Amino acid sequence: MEVSFAGQNRITNDNLKKLTEVSSSIYEERICEIAILAQGALRYVKQLMDSDMSFADAITAIREEGELFSDVSDIDAAQSTKEGVLAFARELSYHDKILFSQFLCDAFRGSGIPLDESDLLPADKVGERFTYARNVLSDEAYDVFSQEFDDPRIVYADSTKQALRSVADGECDYCIVPFEEKGGARVLGIYAMIASLDLKVASVTPVFGPDGDADVKYALVGREFLRLEKQEGDDVYLEVLIPSDSAVSVSELLAAAERVGLSVHRIGGLEYESDSDRISAVYIAFKSLGDEDIPLIAFLEMFVDDYSAIGLYKNIE
Repeated sequence: MEVSFAGQNRITNDNLKKLTEVSSSIYEERICEIAILAQGALRYVKQLMDSDMSFADAITAIREEGELFSDVSDIDAAQSTKEGVLAFARELSYHDKILFSQFLCDAFRGSGIPLDESDLLPADKVGERFTYARNVLSDEAYDVFSQEFDDPRIVYADSTKQALRSVADGECDYCIVPFEEKGGARVLGIYAMIASLDLKVASVTPVFGPDGDADVKYALVGREFLRLEKQEGDDVYLEVLIPSDSAVSVSELLAAAERVGLSVHRIGGLEYESDSDRISAVYIAFKSLGDEDIPLIAFLEMFVDDYSAIGLYKNIE
């Protein structure tokens, strides 16, 4: 029996069309399931927050209570109870997880509860004691950073290393350190110390020097981030560290960021010491044009145990 090429092609096209239709239907059903899951999680998180738990701790509790990932139960169970939410969340892929994070943040805003970065990451002005190794460039950076404070006081350090340790030990609240060289390369030795001491890049400013040709960047580093006072048109930069052996791959994280509308500003490798261990990591700086960074932070806080947020600041360009 002979079958013409045209006939074979028609059969193939018909099968592909059916597969596409089935795939689209499954994908739409999955989106609906995740949206329902987010509504159930919203109710559970609100209950925890009514007990004076922060939003960040509440969404982490979703992950930690009941081993989040195993078999799925009935979708209807996810609509009201904690057990249902936990059960249904167990088979989320990384794509599902970022979609769930986005739906959950949208659900909070839709219920009249505003969210910003400080609801997810430690952010506050802990004091006004500054320290830095003094030179003409760091003086210029101080003139910029100090404008955000009411009564800043300075303790000059003998070195950048001493300044960073003074902040880590609580002797000072913020230090000012070189962050990027002319041409944009990170000062990796200082960046590694920031990571080792679990400090945070709270602000970044360009510094040009007395002749205007230095064109480097300095960072304000503290134990917590600063609360961002965002205006329309502000760009927000979120920097995270992911260990090279993390269960979440860099490609998965980049795909998650793209899903919520973040662009990659910078990416590179970093090695640093932590608790006497040598850690190899990837740092990624994401650029947000609005609040796109918030669902990504929620995703990281809920689903990525070994990440760390190392930078949160705005308008460096």
